[in-house]
Amino acid sequence: MFFDQMDIDRVRDQTDLAALIGEHVVLKTKGREHVGLCPFHDDKNPSFAVVTHKGNHFYKCHSCGASGDCFTFLQEYLQQSFSEAVEYLADRSGIQLERKADGNDHSGKQRSDRKAWLRKAALCANEFFRANLKQDSGRRAMEAITRRGIQQEMVERFELGAAPASWDALRTAIVSEEMPEKVLVAAGLLKKRQESEGTYDAFRDRLIFPIHDESGHPIAFGARSLSPEDQPKYLNSAEHDLFYKGKTLYGMHLARPAIVKKKQAIVTEGYTDVIACHAAGFNNVVGTLGTALTDDHARKLARLGDRIVLIFDGDEAGQNAAERAVRNVFRHPVDVAICVLPEGLDPDDLLSRPDGHQQFSDAVDTAVDAIEFLLSRFSDRLDSSDGLSARQRVLEQFIESLRGLGLNEADGLRRSMLVNQIADLMGVPARDIEGLLQRSRPTRSRGPEQADTTPPSLQPTGARHVAERDLIAIVLYQSELFVEIDRSPEAVLSGDRFQDPSHMALAETMRELLKENPPTMQAILGNLDEEPLRELASRLYFVGERLVKDALIHEQTNPLERANESLEQQIQEEDLRQDVADWRNRDHTDERTPADVIRTFGSRKRRPSAILRTGRDE
Repeated sequence: MFFDQMDIDRVRDQTDLAALIGEHVVLKTKGREHVGLCPFHDDKNPSFAVVTHKGNHFYKCHSCGASGDCFTFLQEYLQQSFSEAVEYLADRSGIQLERKADGNDHSGKQRSDRKAWLRKAALCANEFFRANLKQDSGRRAMEAITRRGIQQEMVERFELGAAPASWDALRTAIVSEEMPEKVLVAAGLLKKRQESEGTYDAFRDRLIFPIHDESGHPIAFGARSLSPEDQPKYLNSAEHDLFYKGKTLYGMHLARPAIVKKKQAIVTEGYTDVIACHAAGFNNVVGTLGTALTDDHARKLARLGDRIVLIFDGDEAGQNAAERAVRNVFRHPVDVAICVLPEGLDPDDLLSRPDGHQQFSDAVDTAVDAIEFLLSRFSDRLDSSDGLSARQRVLEQFIESLRGLGLNEADGLRRSMLVNQIADLMGVPARDIEGLLQRSRPTRSRGPEQADTTPPSLQPTGARHVAERDLIAIVLYQSELFVEIDRSPEAVLSGDRFQDPSHMALAETMRELLKENPPTMQAILGNLDEEPLRELASRLYFVGERLVKDALIHEQTNPLERANESLEQQIQEEDLRQDVADWRNRDHTDERTPADVIRTFGSRKRRPSAILRTGRDE
C-alpha cells in the first residue's frame, strides 16, 4: 500500500458506491438497498445487493457470494490493481493522494509508479493523435476513414486519430520534463535508433486506433498503414505492464453493458469490423488484437454472458483459426458458436450492403455450435481418409483433441451434456464416447510442491457454531450495542471463545477496530485480506440485520447481550461435556464420583446430570 490510510478512507467515504456500480449494473431500489443482477455470475433473479445506509457502503451477492467495497468492485469487475482502483476513484472524487514509501515492497511501488507513467504516456499520445486527425497532417487518415464509411460519431466514440508522416512529430510534441523520453520508449510510442543515439516515432503516417482498458483509459494503440508500401499493414503497441494482447479485447469498454444485457458476446478480428458492428447497432461486439482468442479472453467473456459467437472467414485459414479459438473457450461454462458470414465476407464489408444488417443478424443467430462445428470438421477429414486404419486414426485424433480441449476437466453437468451431444451427433451410445475419453486419460502426478495442503474442515457444528455466528453477525451489523451491555468488546470477542477459524479471524478484526469508533462495514471489509472472509462478513451482516430487527419486533432485550449469553452457555456446556469425557476415561488416581462432577458444574443452566445420562455408554 503506497497511500496514506486516511486518504484511502476518504476516497472510500466520498465514493457513491451505488452510482459507481450502477454504471455497470442496472440497480433498482428495494427498501434501503439497491438490488440487481449480479455481474459476477449468471444471475437469473436479482441477488446482488448494494448497501448504502447507516454509513455502510458495500455490495453482496446472496447467490455467488461476491462481496466487497468500491475498491474490490473495481479490482474484481474491471481487473484493476488496488493502487489503480484508489487512483481512479480519487480522480473521480477530486481527491489529491499522498503517496507513502513502503520499505517492505520497493518492487511493488516501482511497478505502481511505472503503470502511472505508462497511463500518462498513453493519454498524452492519444490526445496528440486525435488532435492531429483534424490537422492537415491527418488528411490522409481522414480520407481513409471516409473511404471505409466510418461515421463521425464512431470516430469520436472510438477516439480515432492519426500519426503524422514525420519521424519525430510525437517525440517533439510531448517529450518534456513532465513526460520523459524513456517513458515513451517503455510505452512503445518511441523506438531507439539502432545505429546512433536518440529515438524516433514508432507510428508514422498511420490511422490510429486507441486500445482502452475496461474503464475506458487508453493503454496502447493499433495503427493501420496509409500507404501500400508501408508494411506491415497493421502495427500494435509493444506489450508492457498495462497492455497484454492476450488479455485485452478491442472495444471491451464500450461493449460490456451490451454483452451483459444480451448475455452474448460477438468476437471478430480487426478494428474496423468492431467499429462497423457498433455503428450498425451490434454493441456487444469486441475484437482480438492479432491473436487467437485466448483463455484469458474466454474467462473474461464467460463472466458476462451465456454465449460467445466467434466470427471467422470461411476459408481454410479461418476454419483453422476457429478451431484454435474453440480450444480456449471450450473449458469455460459458456456456450460457444462459430459464425461464418455469407460469401466469406468480413463484418465491415457485409454491413456496408443494403441488406447487410439483416444478413449479419441472421448469421449470428444461426451460428453453428462449437461441438457441431468440430464434428463437421472431423467428418470432412473422415470422408477424405482411405482405409480402416486411416479412419481409426482420425477418430482417435478427434477424441484426443476433445481431451485437449479440456472436456475431462469441465464440471460434471456440463461434461455430461457435452458427451451426450457428441454421442447424438456421431450416432453412437454416450458410454462409448465416455469410454474413449477415459481411455489413455493422462494422470496428473503431484509433486511435493503441488500436494494438497488444504486442512480438513475445523468448523464446529450445531448450537456452538450458530451461537458464534449470531454473535459475530450482530456485532457486524450494529456494534453500537456494546454501550448497552456491561462487557467490553475485548471480552466478548476474545479469540478463545471461538472455535471456527473464520469466526475467530472476524472477531480479531472487529476487536481491533472497536478500539476506536464503531467501524463501518466498508472499513471492516478493507481490513480483511482474504476473499472468503470478506464474503462471510458480508453475508453475516444481513444475518445480524435480521436478528436485530427480530429482537425489536418481539421487544426482546439487547440482542447482543442475548447472543453473548447464548455463546457463553454453549461454551460452558462443551466444557462440561469435556470434563465428563475426561471423567469417563479417568485412571485409578481420579476418585471423583458422578455427584462430584455434578456439584462442580451445578451452577450451569442445563442440568449436568442430564448430560451424564445422555452421554452414558450403552
